[in-house]
Amino acid sequence: LDQLHRWKDFHLETLMATLENVNRRYDELSAEKANISQEIDSLVLSEARIIGATTTGAAKYKELISIKSASVVMCEEAGEVTEQNVISALTERMENSKETKHLILIGDHLQL
Repeated sequence: LDQLHRWKDFHLETLMATLENVNRRYDELSAEKANISQEIDSLVLSEARIIGATTTGAAKYKELISIKSASVVMCEEAGEVTEQNVISALTERMENSKETKHLILIGDHLQL
């Protein structure tokens, strides 16, 4: 019985070590994939004249979008969007970007 426990412990330790290595490699590859995706997004945005996004997307990718320096932000269905979401889409003056100069809110007269 003691030999069975030692055998079990040995294999359990081996499996745990393998699992830790696989998990570490997964984390490395996930970070590498995220970096590549950000580089591709940055390249695409650098050549874009117009960027369309939801307010959630604009907030999520604020750093990436701010590199493009949107001097004009247009918000459709403005009455349906909260002020926080609109503010999160605005850019501020940073080292490599300019601040938003114009905010255009679009909506019917009952919304605005």
